[in-house]
Amino acid sequence: MFFIKTVARSDPSGRPRFAIVVSKKVGDAIYRNRLKRVFREIFRLNQHRLKPAFDYLVVTRPGIVDKYGDLQKLFLGVI
Repeated sequence: MFFIKTVARSDPSGRPRFAIVVSKKVGDAIYRNRLKRVFREIFRLNQHRLKPAFDYLVVTRPGIVDKYGDLQKLFLGVI
């Protein structure tokens, strides 16, 4: 089971934007910052696959997987 919620909405600027929310319940500061870095990198590398005029919001929950490949599959699977 994964714990991620993604919201996409139209943005007039014409380019995709990304935001991530990681609660303190997810883990310590090192773990939360790592998750944020990984999701930003996934977004950066996969912008060409995303709809161009949308904002993407990722909200993580406790128990989220922490491997890059798994997080990328989750992100791209939800989008």
